[in-house]
Amino acid sequence: MLDLFPSREASPFGRRLKRERGARIPVTVVTGFLGAGKTTLIRRFLKSPEGEGTAVIVNEFGAVGIDDALMRDSAEQTVLLSNGCVCCITRTDLQVALRRLLFERERGIVSNFARIVIETSGLADPAPILQTFSTDRALGGEFHIDVMLTAIDAVNGEATLDRAAEARKQVILADRIVVTKTDLATAGTVERLTWRLQKLNPRAAIDAAVDGALDGTRFVEPAGERGGFIAEAEHSDGVVSFVLEWREPLAWPVFARAMER
Repeated sequence: MLDLFPSREASPFGRRLKRERGARIPVTVVTGFLGAGKTTLIRRFLKSPEGEGTAVIVNEFGAVGIDDALMRDSAEQTVLLSNGCVCCITRTDLQVALRRLLFERERGIVSNFARIVIETSGLADPAPILQTFSTDRALGGEFHIDVMLTAIDAVNGEATLDRAAEARKQVILADRIVVTKTDLATAGTVERLTWRLQKLNPRAAIDAAVDGALDGTRFVEPAGERGGFIAEAEHSDGVVSFVLEWREPLAWPVFARAMER
């Protein structure tokens, strides 16, 4: 059997425990089910002192990227991975994107960056991402995962955990969990959700964020202990992606009313 972690100073998923990090670039993986508020959290982080010099890799479920467009006004380097989700078909794309960022930084094509944030699709199982850093020795020599952060919506969090295996895996693998939209939920709802999150992952630190407001250090300082659940994702039934296209300009008030309904 191949020993991926021959050193006693190394831990699973490429995180070193005792040695200095040296020139390796820290990576923060931000995951969370659809609508959890990942993009808002990242945009606020990028505007904080801790977020300076951060490159962003965005992966979305769907043929048209939206989150990366929202992110570009906050991060000088934003890469959109191809359609799909990191857990299924784009692990190779992730490796290529990381190496391309290094290549372009070394040649001055892109601005210098000292950290990378990976925003996964809301349907992603983060385990293959962690496996990518642990099994690709070359990649592990250049990057290390600092924080595995999972966002969960306070209003819909319990129902999401009930119906979506992906959401449960995201929580179980996190070393930091951020409960979002707490201002829209009752205190009892937040308390029940927090209790359930602690049962699913007793190792993770749990924070709360309103409108994406979270101390920037939460993105860069490891917390808790990495979980061990690494099952592949199997997407929930009924989750689909589609695109509507019009050749003529769309009447925005009518469209907005339809979306509100």
